[in-house]
Amino acid sequence: GMGGRVNKIRFSPNGKLIGVSTDYGAFIFDADAGNLVNALHGSSCEVGDIRFDPNGRNVVVGYGDGNIQLWDIESGASIRTFDGLNSAVRSIGFSPDGRLLASGDNAGLLKIWDVSTGDPIHSTVNSNMRGVIALAFSPNGQAVWVGGRNSSLMKWEYETGTETQYPPVYSGQVRDLAL
Repeated sequence: GMGGRVNKIRFSPNGKLIGVSTDYGAFIFDADAGNLVNALHGSSCEVGDIRFDPNGRNVVVGYGDGNIQLWDIESGASIRTFDGLNSAVRSIGFSPDGRLLASGDNAGLLKIWDVSTGDPIHSTVNSNMRGVIALAFSPNGQAVWVGGRNSSLMKWEYETGTETQYPPVYSGQVRDLAL
């Protein structure tokens, strides 16, 4: 079994697979049969998030040690590692076209990565959020919406560096975002 706490559950774009991030790893299941398709063994620590790319052939996994890995679902092979985060990865997401990856960590560091090279191309730090818990690209791919541990919400237009803070409307954490 998976063991430990389930952190995130994500469907593939076609709805046929489910990605699960847990305290002990990342797992891909057949959504209809419930069978385990693949266990993705990267870092030996907690998995903060898992996301399918828009074509559904790959998943990206964010680990508690700051590592991010892109995996081929069918073979279970690691395609690429994204380096450069210093604390636990809590949220990751692909741009609508799948060319960019956004990541957020416990320290409030946000990065935009080129998926084809693994290189970071934009970054910002928002320590006021007390950690990035949730993020999602806007439908046009030009901004990333970010939810923090302190109940804050921010829109980051990464090309220009513009950050728009929205006042908290409740007390607690923004756990997930969908646009």
